Amino acid sequence: MNTVQAIRAFFLPIIATYPVLLYLGTYLSIIFLGNVISFTTLLLAFQGSVSVGPFLGVIALVLFADISGDLAWYWLGRKLPGTRVGEFLYRKLPKHEEIERNVLKRAERWVFLSKFIPASTFTIIFLTGWSEVPFKKFFRTSLAAIFCSVAVLTLFAFALSLGLSSLEPIALFKRFERLFALGIIIFLLFNFFLAKLFRRLIRWLDSG
Repeated sequence: MNTVQAIRAFFLPIIATYPVLLYLGTYLSIIFLGNVISFTTLLLAFQGSVSVGPFLGVIALVLFADISGDLAWYWLGRKLPGTRVGEFLYRKLPKHEEIERNVLKRAERWVFLSKFIPASTFTIIFLTGWSEVPFKKFFRTSLAAIFCSVAVLTLFAFALSLGLSSLEPIALFKRFERLFALGIIIFLLFNFFLAKLFRRLIRWLDSG
């Protein structure tokens, strides 16, 4: 028995008995890993959903996890200044001084773009709280960014799902773990090109 089979043999009976654990695991994964898990979850839902109800529940789960993550990172940044943990995290964040200056000048722009720049959400949202950007200003922009990013991911997952539907007879694409891995790979490629687009957009906005 290989490693993947061993993992499946261990977790599948537990998930079958306690399906809520699957939703909890997905919720926590989206909070800590972000859009890559959101996209893969949406792709799996499109591939396996049989009615509108469950799929709307998946979108609600993704939205709720994204909102929870932003709130958690904002309040973490707001409450930790002056503490050892806070100062340690602050020093370890890449380009924290530069990002903090930009957040103080253009908080709404950077909070919005954090959803479209790979691996930036925690850093930008944490520093938004650290810089004491007013909560209403942060939360209003955060909600707009989350709904826009989930809409983009949903449309992309739907388009990809239509392409994969013609390949369903192939066993490779009917295996959950293979489809999950495929979704991550495709999302990383998609995010690479999206990141280049938004880097150019940021340079253009900063030069204006």
